[in-house]
Amino acid sequence: MNKKGTLYLIPVGMGNNDAQRIIPAFNSSIINELKHFVTENGKTARAFLKATVEGIVLQELNYYELNQHTKQEELASYLTLLLDGNDVGLMSEAGCPGIADPGA
Repeated sequence: MNKKGTLYLIPVGMGNNDAQRIIPAFNSSIINELKHFVTENGKTARAFLKATVEGIVLQELNYYELNQHTKQEELASYLTLLLDGNDVGLMSEAGCPGIADPGA
């Protein structure tokens, strides 16, 4: 049986807060290991990751947008990432996806 990936819900600050106050060092180390991110907006996700995780190489990461413009057939490929054993970070524009997410 193949090991399935883990979905990490990554909280994103609301406004221009110090990212180090939002993401503890242990969580930053997990984020630094991820290669796949499902985001509302790739550009703002990259900016947040750059400010949050020291030494992260943004060009080595894969971003998949999940927003009101995402086509239904794209969703299956996002789930396939997890089923194929890839760990994935899920980010919203602000708050914590699905929990404290003003954009939900």
